[in-house]
Amino acid sequence: MGTDKLTGSGVDLGKLIDYFASNEETQSFVKHNIEILKCIRGGLRMAEAKRLSFDPREEYWRPPERRFAVAYLADQWTGHFAPAPALRDAARRIIIHFDRARPDGLITYRGVEYDETGGLGKLCEELAIHALKLNDVQGWNKLKAIWPTISDTAGEDIAKYLRTVSTKDDWEPSFNRRLPWFGYLGATSDADLENRQGFFYAYANLWATTNAYTHGGAQNFAPVIQNTPTDRLLDAAVQWKKGINPLTATFYTLGKNDPDDEPQDRAGYSTVVEVYGFLNLERAPFYDNRAEIYRT
Repeated sequence: MGTDKLTGSGVDLGKLIDYFASNEETQSFVKHNIEILKCIRGGLRMAEAKRLSFDPREEYWRPPERRFAVAYLADQWTGHFAPAPALRDAARRIIIHFDRARPDGLITYRGVEYDETGGLGKLCEELAIHALKLNDVQGWNKLKAIWPTISDTAGEDIAKYLRTVSTKDDWEPSFNRRLPWFGYLGATSDADLENRQGFFYAYANLWATTNAYTHGGAQNFAPVIQNTPTDRLLDAAVQWKKGINPLTATFYTLGKNDPDDEPQDRAGYSTVVEVYGFLNLERAPFYDNRAEIYRT
């Protein structure tokens, strides 16, 4: 634009590059937003390449054997990734073992209202007894060499954890601790696990890295990620990438308390607006609260 000025603004766009080069605060703002841009665009591209159809309600929340297995891994192993091959082996075998609880007839209940099946304590005790039958985790000794405070066997460690769940008011780890373990749900091989982990890593970058999400938006958007099928969210993002405005196209999704047949239009959520904006920067300048800082 050369030295043209924005009408009525007094901003000389021709001087912006020089201003950027000499102002460290502006450089930090730009660096921050470029990082988010990479996460959102790269996340969508990678999620499309490794696309996975996953229904959180049916494949995670409602089978308690999966919900509690993920809770254990999230609580006890998030951030404890050494040695990595041993932990991958342990996590895969734990999920596979817990998945056997249903075909073996130990768990028949589906849902999240545990009073309907005898209460949280009873359910956890049944799963703890099942966990004690887990005896084929080959890498457990390697994990114990690094983490000496864990129990002698994986089954004992899981049972110990499950027997404390009913004594806690807030027993479930936060979403950001649980999400890294979703890739293990349904993984059939090491190659399948790698693809599923790649998908959820990309999916998290797409939806959970915006300024809006990290500064309060997680309270209303994390439940959307945890309840809406991945296909529905990805299909929407692909449309936004083409320039289709979510306010026009609508964004019907499920939250924590939405009935299955009553998704709500959440197109106006700040996280949605920001993801759409970063996917369309070449079409229109993006505006958010940070823009007010730039104006001053």
